[in-house]
Amino acid sequence: MSTSTLVRQETSLECLQSLNDASANHQHQARIMQLTKCLYQVDHQEKYLSLQAEVESLIQRLKSIKAQKLTDERQESPKS
Repeated sequence: MSTSTLVRQETSLECLQSLNDASANHQHQARIMQLTKCLYQVDHQEKYLSLQAEVESLIQRLKSIKAQKLTDERQESPKS
């Protein structure tokens, strides 16, 4: 084998290794993005559920205040 053949083979092997490394790095980056997306989804879902519970609580409080106001108005109005 000549020196140029050996150099070409080494270069080809280096290119293949470089492509494999790039592919593995790309797969690793894609996996990190998936995990990050899942974490954000869980975080957003948790925040949404918390806000939803707070809204429900405020609605119940508003209904209670309205009911109390109606009761007070009925008690204050003169009876016919």
